[in-house]
Amino acid sequence: MAKVRIGFVGVGGMGQMAHLRNYVTIDECDVVAIAELRSQTAELVARRYGIAKVYADHRSMLAGEKLDGIVASQPFTRHAVLLPELYKGTKFVFTEKPLAVAVGAGEKLAQQASAAGCTHMVGYHKRSDPATMFAKGLIDQWKASKKFGALRYVRVLMPSGDWVANGFIGLLSAGDKAPALDCEGPIADMDEATANSTSHS
Repeated sequence: MAKVRIGFVGVGGMGQMAHLRNYVTIDECDVVAIAELRSQTAELVARRYGIAKVYADHRSMLAGEKLDGIVASQPFTRHAVLLPELYKGTKFVFTEKPLAVAVGAGEKLAQQASAAGCTHMVGYHKRSDPATMFAKGLIDQWKASKKFGALRYVRVLMPSGDWVANGFIGLLSAGDKAPALDCEGPIADMDEATANSTSHS
């Protein structure tokens, strides 16, 4: 069976530590290219992980590669600007949570992915994690039974793994800076919505 050809858009902190270093260990995957705006850092990462192609940006990677999937671990404020272009260049895109800043932008992204025939997976939200679902069910039982009185606060801890617990040990960076990038703007009515929710609580 042919390996799945994966490209990475961004190999900074999360892209490198939480994703790239794991994808390169999966036998069924072949990370064939990275697109990284910081050229010196890109070269360091490519050398460490044996990635043959390095591109200056996602557009040149899309033009130069036939990819089965793209991992784009970016700040979520970049999703509404970046992802529509990625949807047109592959059948599968993976990003971190959340989908977008505003609900409307998220809905538009879903429509754009569908129109392009691309499946977009937003990774690692905890609502559907079996442990979280179990905890939620247990908390609901406690609330209904009033066994512990009125619950005001519940804290859930999770093992995040070495990439967090050890402070990104092993992160490669040449210290070169990325240029300023276009992002989704803040939600225009955020202050009003916050005030309204506070006044009704």
